[in-house]
Amino acid sequence: SFNHKMSIGKRFQLVIKGQMKKSWWSLVLQIDIIKKLLVLLTTKKMTWLELVLREEGRDFTSDQEVPDDVSCAFALSTLLHEYNPKIPILISTVSLNAYMASSPYFQEVKQPIDKMEAGWICISVTGSGNGSIRGHAGVYVNENEIMSNSSATGLWSKNYTRQTWRDRYYKLGGMSTHIYKLV
Repeated sequence: SFNHKMSIGKRFQLVIKGQMKKSWWSLVLQIDIIKKLLVLLTTKKMTWLELVLREEGRDFTSDQEVPDDVSCAFALSTLLHEYNPKIPILISTVSLNAYMASSPYFQEVKQPIDKMEAGWICISVTGSGNGSIRGHAGVYVNENEIMSNSSATGLWSKNYTRQTWRDRYYKLGGMSTHIYKLV
C-alpha cells in the first residue's frame, strides 16, 4: 500500500537446487540416514520358526523367577511375545492353553493330525491327565522334532520327537495335547 511505512527490509534469494554449498559433514549424515532407511526397508521380518530356531540354547529365566523344571510356558510365551508384543508372557501350561484357545492370534489344529508342520505349538496341559506328571509346551521345528525348555538344563532345545512326546504326555500322563498355529 502507498501509505505503508517500511521499517525492516527483507531479502529473499532463490538458489538453483544443487548450487547451495553444503558442508562435508552434512553430506556424511545424509548418506548415513539413507543407509539406515535402506536397511529398514530391505530387512525381512524374522519368521516365527526362524526365531524359535535362533534361540536354541537360551536360558529364558533365572531360577528365582521361574524354576527351570516348570518354565516351559514361560519360555514359549516369551518367544511369542518377542515375535508379537501383543501376546502376553504366561507362566503355566494352563494359562497358556486358555489364552491360545481364545486368542485371535492362534488357531487350534483339529486332531487327528497326519503330518505336523514346523512352527506349530503343542501344549499338554498340567492337571488334564492322571496327575502322574506335569504338562509341557513346545514348538515343532519340523514334522517330527519339538523344541522346548528342558526341565533338566533350563535351556531351549530340541528335546522331544512326536513319538517321545506322545509316550510321555499321552501314554504316561494321560493328557491330551492341543496343537495351535499362528494366524
